[in-house]
Amino acid sequence: MTRLTFAAGMLALPACQLFASSPGAAVPPPPLVQVQQVDAARREAAMKLVKTVRSEHYVLAEAARVFDGTVANEMQKNEAIASLELAYPGVTQHMVLAVRTVVEKEMVASVPELWDSMATIYASTMTVAELDQARAYYESPSGRRLLELTIANMDVGKMMGSVIANPDAKIRSADIHAGVQSGVPDAMREMTAEDSAALLRFAATPAFEKIRAIAPRLLEATTAWSNKENPELDAEVAATMERSASSFIEAADKKKTSK
Repeated sequence: MTRLTFAAGMLALPACQLFASSPGAAVPPPPLVQVQQVDAARREAAMKLVKTVRSEHYVLAEAARVFDGTVANEMQKNEAIASLELAYPGVTQHMVLAVRTVVEKEMVASVPELWDSMATIYASTMTVAELDQARAYYESPSGRRLLELTIANMDVGKMMGSVIANPDAKIRSADIHAGVQSGVPDAMREMTAEDSAALLRFAATPAFEKIRAIAPRLLEATTAWSNKENPELDAEVAATMERSASSFIEAADKKKTSK
C-alpha cells in the first residue's frame, strides 16, 4: 500500500496511550495475555469493537489530519517540487488534493483487512463481556471525544517527511507510536473533567488492562497493514500527480498568455 495511507492505522490504542502518559498516572506493567480459543460470539464482539474504534469516519479523519497541510508542506522540501511551486504557486496543493481522493478511496476499501487482523487479536485475548465493556466506553460521548482528540492532536509531520523523502522505506511501529504519542499532552488538556473521570473508570476495568497488554500486537498489525505493497495504487497515485500538475501548469500558462 502506498505509504501515504499509513495514517489510517495510527489509532491502535488511543485510550491507553493517553492514560499511560497523563501526569501522575500510576500504570503497572501490562499483564500477561493468555491466548484463548475463539468462538463465533467472541469474534463477533471483537469485530464490533474494531469497527467502533477504527470506523470509516475515524479513518477519513486521520487522512484529513495528514492531508490538511502536512503533505504539501513536506513535499515542498523536495528541491524539484519547491522549484515548481515557485514557478507555479499552488501547484503542490493542487496535486495533493487530486491524490487525496485516490488515497481516501483506497483507505476505505482496504480498512476491512485491518479490521480482520485487529479483531483476531482482540478475540484471542478478551472475553465477550470485556469486548462489550470496551465498546461501550468508545461509543460513549467521552470515548468518542477521546478518539477525536487523539486524531486532532497527533503530529504526523516528521513521519510524512520521512515517507516523502524515501517512498520505498517501511513505516516503523515506533514511528506510528511516536506520532500518536506526540499529541497526548494537548489531548489531555482538552479533555473535560467528565471525560477524564470516564477514562479513569474505564482504566480500572479488566477490558482496559487486556487492551493495554495487546497494544504491541495491535501496533504490529497496524504497521503491517500500512506497509502492504500495492503497485497498482502506487502507479495510480503517480499518474494522478502527473496529470494534476500538467493541467495546473497548462491552465496557468494559458492565463499568462491571455494577458
